[in-house]
Amino acid sequence: RAGLRPSRPKLGPAPLRRLSNVEYLNALADLFPAQHPALPALPRDAVIAGFENDAAVQQPSDVRIARYEEISRLYAAGYDVADFAGVDALGARLFRRPLTADESARFTAKYQQWSTEQGPELAARLTLAAMLQAPQFLYRVEGEPLTAYQLASRLSFFLWESVPDDALLETAAKGTLDVRAQALRMLDDPRAKRAHWSFHRQWLGLDRVMTDEHAAQLNQQAALDDTRAFVEQSRSLTSTLGVFTRVAFLAGTSHPGATSPPIRGNVIQSRLLCLPPVSPPPGADLSPPTTAEGTTNRQRFEARTRPAMCQSCHASLNGIGFGFEHWSANGEWQDTDHGEPVDARGELLGTDVDGKFDGTDQLLAKLAASQSVRECSSGRWVQYALGRPAGEEERTLLEALSAVDDTRALLLALVTSPAFTRSVAP
Repeated sequence: RAGLRPSRPKLGPAPLRRLSNVEYLNALADLFPAQHPALPALPRDAVIAGFENDAAVQQPSDVRIARYEEISRLYAAGYDVADFAGVDALGARLFRRPLTADESARFTAKYQQWSTEQGPELAARLTLAAMLQAPQFLYRVEGEPLTAYQLASRLSFFLWESVPDDALLETAAKGTLDVRAQALRMLDDPRAKRAHWSFHRQWLGLDRVMTDEHAAQLNQQAALDDTRAFVEQSRSLTSTLGVFTRVAFLAGTSHPGATSPPIRGNVIQSRLLCLPPVSPPPGADLSPPTTAEGTTNRQRFEARTRPAMCQSCHASLNGIGFGFEHWSANGEWQDTDHGEPVDARGELLGTDVDGKFDGTDQLLAKLAASQSVRECSSGRWVQYALGRPAGEEERTLLEALSAVDDTRALLLALVTSPAFTRSVAP
């Protein structure tokens, strides 16, 4: 009715988020670019749907807290105290917002005490170490509505996986934060490539190639670097699908000396189509197939998974995985397998682009035309941005994003959406 205020869109929760390991290390590197200390290893982040930044599994541990303390002391030891301009200036940079009156009073009192007892230089280092261990640095607190500083942090940790720079904090301080304008600037910064790669590394499980299983098989770091360079140059979802013909994926989804069609198929289904990951039934023979089961790798897997109890899952897994049989366990093209021609025919089942194909070119062309792939990709971007799976509140956003192929346009649409720029408490 006339005169009524329009209703606000329903928004999903904004959970308390700890900095992931990548975000934490990027933040330190960006805040202290002149320092390169050898750091102790942090405990691995727990993973949900491939992502390391999900708030639901970011609980601290005694080991993590001890590592934070050790790392803070290393950075404090290397800190150039000539840069120390006072507790408030230091705190505003580390906490990504001005200190509250209570915070300023507490940290100032500690600095003055340490300065009296041990001198101003050591006091500055001790203050830095204390701030680096503070929850205000290690966690991201968001309210409803988001403050300009909280929005600046949300924007920087999404697009850069790191802290806001001075330009972003200055616009927040002036109350002139234009999200679209800042996002355009930030996407042109090299740090955006870093975050773009990190998203794809996690989403598609590309660092699987770095496991011990593949250490003797190939140069793992070179394989990952090659894929990273490719991903950083990709400008759309369609072009990014080319990652599945690069060594990191091909070797990472194989066993030493032999490809694994079920693993390759499972990655495509679970990561690219967002279908539930498949686990083998109890008692299944998980050992690699042998020459007694067939000459070629395909023949061996066909024989191993022929029973009806296996086919309920392997019909679709193998149907995808067999399409990669021209690519060896080392990611090299092969026309023959143990002297016989490679058979790379496959079939997509249970998708919106079902049908037969021959080889990766035809498979990837079908996947590029899949609306399910676009919806899955959009959902993963939203999950990565918000630190939680997309909910019913984001349905309209997901529908809009799934119509966008260009990555830059997708990110701009996401960061300017109500789901990103405002939030409600959980």
